[in-house]
Amino acid sequence: MDPYTNLEPAGLTPTELVLRDKIAKARELLDRAQVNLGSRSAACIHRVVRSAQDGMAARCLVCGAGFSELGWYCPDSPTHLCCHEQALPDGTVQVNEDSCIYCGQPEERK
Repeated sequence: MDPYTNLEPAGLTPTELVLRDKIAKARELLDRAQVNLGSRSAACIHRVVRSAQDGMAARCLVCGAGFSELGWYCPDSPTHLCCHEQALPDGTVQVNEDSCIYCGQPEERK
């Protein structure tokens, strides 16, 4: 039975059956690799650069994480990621949703 279609093979030649099994194995390996990539991104010590495709987005050279995981690139931040939270002397955290505490963006990303 094909795990992706839940159908029994009908009239497949031995070669087609072998190919079907190889495709199923490749899909399984791809699924596993995508899970590993997600956990690799979470455990990565990011080396952040400005994305070549969108000069304002951040991208990691090590794990390949992009804008959806990292956010905006910031030339002034120590991590090179825009930050919208600032720790205050009294221990509270101030959140500025409108602009980065380092570069002042967005202002619609100037």
